[in-house]
Amino acid sequence: LENWMPGVEIIGEGLMVTLSEKELRKWEDKNDVQDRTKGVVSIWKEEEFSHTPMPNPRFLLLHTLSHILIKEISFNCGYSAASLRERIFCTTDDSTVSMAGILIYTGSSDTEGTMGGLSEQAETPRMAQLLLKAIDKSRWCSLDPVCRENIIIDENLNLASCHGCTTISETSCEY
Repeated sequence: LENWMPGVEIIGEGLMVTLSEKELRKWEDKNDVQDRTKGVVSIWKEEEFSHTPMPNPRFLLLHTLSHILIKEISFNCGYSAASLRERIFCTTDDSTVSMAGILIYTGSSDTEGTMGGLSEQAETPRMAQLLLKAIDKSRWCSLDPVCRENIIIDENLNLASCHGCTTISETSCEY
């Protein structure tokens, strides 16, 4: 019995979002985007966050977008935000392949992962409405201007998100 591997059947659904490489590269080259990323990278290096990829503008955008989408999707599809998960597909600095995608999915060994509400969110025009609503809600946060304007980074401020607008449960966040 040396040639067997344990396995589990996962029942679930998900939606995949990919961003335009051309538009993303234009956004990544903006000075304010580069400056904000430098602050996050310096903390990443100091704290030795080896369990996460080194942040780059693309990763920060995809990760933040994933969180605001999870929060918005949970209002529309019947799943709690804690039962949704993210998978970030992102080009790293040493990568030869361009990637810019987010998979938001749910899955379990029982039938909870088969309600159908999540995959329906990817249909036209529902996905565009969902994305616009998520971005619109993230423009204003009850904790602003703390997370937007404060440059000091400590355990409460990470220049990436705050508890009011984009932080989601540990079970949902890949990082």
